[in-house]
Amino acid sequence: MKLPYVVLAITGFLFWGSHLRAEEPVPLPDHEVRAEALFANPNVSESWSFDLSPMDTPAQVSVIPGALLQAQGARTLREALWNSAGVTTGTGNGIHDYFVIRGIDSLNGGLTLVDGIPEPESTIYPMSLYREVHVVKGPAAFVHGANSLAGSVNLLRKQPADEARTDFELSVGSHDLLRGVVDSTRPLGDDSAGRITLLYEDAESHRDNVESEVFAVSPSVHVSISEKSDLLLHYDFLSSEVTPDAGVPVLGNRFVVDSRSASFNLPDDDSEQEVHRLLAVYRYQVSEDTELRYRAYGTFLDWESQGAILAGFPLFVTGMEASPSTLARLRGTLDDEQELYGDELEISTSIDVGETRHDVTFGAEFMRFTDEFTILIDPATAVDLASGFTFPLAFPPIPPNVGDAQSDIYSGYIHDQFELSDQVLVAAGGRIDYLDFEDDARRSSRTDTEFSPFGGLVVRASENTSLYVNGGLGFAPPSTQVLGPRGKPETSTQVEAGVKLEGEHWFCQASVYQLERDDIAIPESTGLFSRNGSQESRGAEIEIQGELAPGLRVLAAYGYLDSELDTFTEFFGPLLVDQSGNTAPFAPEHTLRVWASMELNEQLGIGVGVRALSDQYIAPDNAFEIDSYATIDAAVTYSTEDWTLAIHAQNLTGEDYATRGTGNTSVIPGDDLSATATLGISL
Repeated sequence: MKLPYVVLAITGFLFWGSHLRAEEPVPLPDHEVRAEALFANPNVSESWSFDLSPMDTPAQVSVIPGALLQAQGARTLREALWNSAGVTTGTGNGIHDYFVIRGIDSLNGGLTLVDGIPEPESTIYPMSLYREVHVVKGPAAFVHGANSLAGSVNLLRKQPADEARTDFELSVGSHDLLRGVVDSTRPLGDDSAGRITLLYEDAESHRDNVESEVFAVSPSVHVSISEKSDLLLHYDFLSSEVTPDAGVPVLGNRFVVDSRSASFNLPDDDSEQEVHRLLAVYRYQVSEDTELRYRAYGTFLDWESQGAILAGFPLFVTGMEASPSTLARLRGTLDDEQELYGDELEISTSIDVGETRHDVTFGAEFMRFTDEFTILIDPATAVDLASGFTFPLAFPPIPPNVGDAQSDIYSGYIHDQFELSDQVLVAAGGRIDYLDFEDDARRSSRTDTEFSPFGGLVVRASENTSLYVNGGLGFAPPSTQVLGPRGKPETSTQVEAGVKLEGEHWFCQASVYQLERDDIAIPESTGLFSRNGSQESRGAEIEIQGELAPGLRVLAAYGYLDSELDTFTEFFGPLLVDQSGNTAPFAPEHTLRVWASMELNEQLGIGVGVRALSDQYIAPDNAFEIDSYATIDAAVTYSTEDWTLAIHAQNLTGEDYATRGTGNTSVIPGDDLSATATLGISL
C-alpha cells in the first residue's frame, strides 16, 4: 500500500478513536434520514428538483437502495444499474464504469453525479461508499445542467448517522479477490455526528493478465450550528490502478478468437486514477416555509493510462493473408488532469397566488471545468495469432490530440409545484446556462446560452393510482476531446407518459417515451474529425418492487427500446461512411432484471436473480452483433445480531457472453461462473 493511503487511514482512525465515548446520539436533518430496507418505497427528493412523493413525481425514477445492492453482492456502479429498467452497462476498456440510458451512453449524454455534483469523467464507483443510487430517466438538464441528454445517475454517499456503529466486512472470492471495508459512524457531541468509510480491494480477472487495485476513504461530518442551521462536510479520495483490457478481436460480423480469457494487451499496459471530491452543504431555516441552502464543491481527477488498441487485420483486409492471422495493435496513451469546482445558492419557499399555494425553488450556480490532456495513438506491434510471435507495426503516424480547455458555466433556475385541484398536480421548471469555452492549445473559443425547460402533470386517478405526462429539453456541449470546428451543443427533446401504482407493500411504475437527439458531434476513433448527426429513441419501461408475500421480496425491471441513428456519418481512414438508419450501439431491444429474496427463518435467507439482454450492436456500423444472453445469480446469507456470512455466485450456468470493447474492433468476454464469500461484523 502506498504511503498516502497509510497516512489517510491512520489519520482517520486516530480521529475516530478520540470520539468513541460520545454520550448522546444526535438526530439528523430530515433529508438525511434513510430507511435501510431491502425494497424501500422510493424517495426521489435528493435527485429530483421537487419535494414530491413517488406517486406524485411526473417521471420514471429508479431508486436502488444500498441494502438491495448488498443482498446482490454488487461491487460497482455497473452492477447496481442492472436494477434500473432499460439501462445497459459495461466498462470502458475495463478502466471505468459505463452505462447507456435510452440509447445514449454515459460518455456522451448520460450524466453521472455524486450527491448531485457532476463528475468530470467516468471512473470506478465502489458501492461500499454509497447508500443508494437514483436514476432519473429523460433530460434532467433543468435540474443538473449540461450533459444530461437521456438521464442522470446520482450516487448518494453514506451520511453521518444518529447511532454509534462500526461495520467490518471482509470478502474473498474467485480471481483472487480480496476486499476489506470499514464503515464507522459516531455521534460527536453538541448535536453533531461523523462517519468514515474505508475500502481496499485487490483482484485479478477472468481475463489473462488483467488485474486491479482500488483504495478509497470517505470521511464526513454533520455539524448542528444552531436550531435553524447545520453544516455537512464530505471528502472522498479514491485511487485505482487497473490493467486496461483491449478485449478479443472481431472482424466484421465474426469472432476471430474463441477463448474468453485470451489477452492481447501490451506488456506495460496500465491505468492509474486518483480522484478527490470535496463538498460543503450549509442549510439555514429562514422561516417555517423558507429554507436557504448553499453548496461549495470541487472534484479533481488525475488520470494516466496507456493501453493497447486492437486495429484489426490489415493484411487480411488487403488480401495478403488467406485468413485473419496478423493482428495489428496501436498504443493509446492518455495524460489527463481535470478539475471541476463551483458553488450554488438555492432558496425554497412557499408563495400563495390567489387560493393556490406554489412551492418554489430559486437557484443560481457557477461552475468551472478545466481539462488539460494529451492523447497519443502510436503504432505498437503486430501479433501472429497462431504462433504468438510479435513484430514492429508499420502504421502511419497519427497527430496527437492535445487540449487545454476551460469551460465557465453561469446558471439560474426556478422550479415550481402546485395543485390545480385535489386530483391534479403540476410540476414545472426551467434553467438557463451561459457557457464560455476556451481552449488555449487549439486557439478556439465559443459562447452559448441554453434554456432547458421541463413540465409535468400528475393526475391522481385514485388513492393508489397516478397518471402522469412530462416533456423536457436537455443539452450537452461538445467534448473537449473533439478536434476541428466546435459545433453548437447537442440537444435532446423528450416526451413521456406513465402510470404509478402503490400497494401496502409494493410499488410499480411504467412509462412510454420518445426522445430525439440532435447535433451529435461524431469523432472518429482517433478524435480527429467530427460531423453532425441525429438519433431517435422510443420505448417502454416498467419496474415493480416490494413484498409480494410474507418474507418474499421481488424486484422486476423490464425495458423495451428502439433507438435509431437518423443521420450519422463517420470517417474510417480517408472514407466517409454513411450509417444513417442504423441501430444505436449498446441499445438492446429488450432488457430484463428480476431479483427475488426469501427469508427462510430469522437467520437464513436466499436470493436468486436473472439478467437478460437481447441482441445488441457494438458500433454504429452494425457489423458485429453481440448475441442475446441471460445470466443467473444467487445468494445465501446467514445472519445473527452481530455478524453476517454471505455467499454470492454470479453466472451460475457459465453463460458465454460478451460486453463492450473498443469501437468496432473488439469485445470483452463476460465473466464465467464466479463466487464471493463475505463476512460482516457489526459493533
